[in-house]
Amino acid sequence: MRTYRAVLARLDAGASPERIADDLDRREDAVRAILESMRREGHVRRIDCSETGCSACPMADACPTPTSQTAQYVVSADGRALLGDERSSEQLTER
Repeated sequence: MRTYRAVLARLDAGASPERIADDLDRREDAVRAILESMRREGHVRRIDCSETGCSACPMADACPTPTSQTAQYVVSADGRALLGDERSSEQLTER
């Protein structure tokens, strides 16, 4: 569960799957498998950019996703709640 939450936290901070893999010293396909597991659990949503293209996206000008990457993951409210639970318990143990 530790890696799961580390991936979720980095994704919430705006890191790409490739960057997360580098940060955690994991293979990119392993990180993508974790992201798909998160999607099934409802902790992230997958946005498929290939269906609509950048021209239809309101965030196209600010999007950090390379045009060669056709999907992006965003943390859902449930994912943020999971991170919030972890952050709250960490703060309690620091006191």
